[in-house]
Amino acid sequence: MLGGYDHIKPNDIVMLFESAIDRLAAESRGFHNCIDCGGAMKFSASHARLLKRKGVLKVLIIFDGDEAGRKGALEAGQLLVDEGIQVWVGELPEGTDPAQMLREQGKDDFLACLQQPKTYSRFKMYQELSAYSLEEIESYLREMKANERSVAEIGPELFKKRKLDG
Repeated sequence: MLGGYDHIKPNDIVMLFESAIDRLAAESRGFHNCIDCGGAMKFSASHARLLKRKGVLKVLIIFDGDEAGRKGALEAGQLLVDEGIQVWVGELPEGTDPAQMLREQGKDDFLACLQQPKTYSRFKMYQELSAYSLEEIESYLREMKANERSVAEIGPELFKKRKLDG
């Protein structure tokens, strides 16, 4: 079950937190329309369908600023997108979680991190590109330009080559 699910208003943006502690910390500081999935990798396809059935159209994912949080945001975001829900990801500084940030830095600093969330597709692109060095990306772009190939043609080769090499 999703913590806070019974209290959300589907016509407003729903804030999806990684844990109950994070959601409760946000609610205690005046944030509304919050839910949590109980862990970075705990959001499931059934959760996404449940939100869709309730009429949720927009979700802002706010997971911890660590590897598990980013992986969880990728997975949850894809499940939500698959249900036709618009998704943004608010990224926190490395090593922080929402409850910690709200407690130590306050609501204003937390809000500042969320002022320009990435669309899910942009967040996903940045996460995928982070697996490559700048030199690798520049090399493929040069090859693409030299051969007049489009990103659509060469992009899959880049990812396929990396998976085979890595």
